[in-house]
Amino acid sequence: MSGGVAFLDIPSRLEIGIDLKFSSVNDSFRGIKSIPNGLHFIYWSSANERVSQLRTGFFHHFENDDILVYKWNPSVETFTVANSSEITRIQSTWKRELPTLSSYPTNDLKKWISLSKYISPRLVKDVCPADGVITSATQLLPLEGFTSSKSQPASSKRESLEEYQSIAEAEKCLPKMEVDPKHRLNYSEIDRSVATSQVSRHINNKNSCEPY
Repeated sequence: MSGGVAFLDIPSRLEIGIDLKFSSVNDSFRGIKSIPNGLHFIYWSSANERVSQLRTGFFHHFENDDILVYKWNPSVETFTVANSSEITRIQSTWKRELPTLSSYPTNDLKKWISLSKYISPRLVKDVCPADGVITSATQLLPLEGFTSSKSQPASSKRESLEEYQSIAEAEKCLPKMEVDPKHRLNYSEIDRSVATSQVSRHINNKNSCEPY
């Protein structure tokens, strides 16, 4: 039993990966086949060597020969879930498409399982953002009501950091930001009142470590 993921309208200079393996692809790339059942991480980013690029991806627990279909959305410059008619079309012709698809990199499967075997579908759902999409950089939004230095009178603007008395003064002119709720990871809260030694002792107790 194995699944797959199809990518539509792939732009030029893109890297696509699954689990521990990624590579540059072109418009002839159609997707990945023979994905083993279980949890996998699928991701993509621009293949620009000169600039550090944002990597975007999602977890999916494959079972029952799942076939996922994603399409490049130029308005947001990332892949999004294809519409229902495109999904139906790809799923109905999947077997005919198999010769054109890249196979899952089985050489890395054992290592991936050792890293992911304690990550349950419940944990993924609880930790990941509501839409399931994870990015390599925190997505921020400006706080409402904040006035940045761009709206200040021309006479009060500074041309360079050297004109500020301190970094703290310069930072006050930067826009105040908050994490975009749609992309926030739902980390567990830590009780700061608990002594560090108690936390370490609990973590090191093998009998207390169970799969989530």
